[in-house]
Amino acid sequence: MQKVVSEFVAFYGERLAAYAARGSFPVNGSVEIRVTGLDDPGDSGVAGARPPLLSALRPREDRPEWDTAVWLDVLTLPGTPDAEAFLRDIERFLLRAYDGDSALTRVEWSKGWAYTDDGAWSDEEVLGSVVPAAVGAAEWAEADAVLDRLDPHRVYGNAFLDRLFGQGAGSEVRPHGGHVTLRERHACAGAHSRAASARACTVRATFGPSQRLNRRSVSSCPAARSSR
Repeated sequence: MQKVVSEFVAFYGERLAAYAARGSFPVNGSVEIRVTGLDDPGDSGVAGARPPLLSALRPREDRPEWDTAVWLDVLTLPGTPDAEAFLRDIERFLLRAYDGDSALTRVEWSKGWAYTDDGAWSDEEVLGSVVPAAVGAAEWAEADAVLDRLDPHRVYGNAFLDRLFGQGAGSEVRPHGGHVTLRERHACAGAHSRAASARACTVRATFGPSQRLNRRSVSSCPAARSSR
């Protein structure tokens, strides 16, 4: 936990200073750092309960020692000059630094992510490769199948979900979604996900606008051991 917070704060400060040196101030809100545990189906008291497939807090079976999530939220007002470029810098840093070795970055569905200069949810590499891989190929495919089964007529669908589930070379775009290829291993459900489990997992990165503030949150949830 300390490693993620320390490295994020250092990179965030360095980027702010670099932008300020050229007269740019992309962040005019607060930075929130929260620490939580991960999903534990036992807390539900329901026999056979499982962690939500697309939850950012879904534990990784291959890393049982990862028991902590760190949420990093960077807030700035809508329309702030250079905000998208700054948030892309933060997002790329988190994805590079926490790629599944010491921690894993997952997006927060309700915020903005996959940033380019055009805004959130527009980076095809993040949409088609990075996000699906963070969830896991099997989990993503199962979530896709569940959405198809529960909503075969796309009553709760939208163009973004069609695009997200239909990403990837060799994947067949269907009316409700798409099969997940190896390229689409980490996928998230998007800001308007119809999945009931629209949360995030172990290390999480989010950047995105909300209605009042542009909650371009970089939520990074590293799997830290309980010995802090």
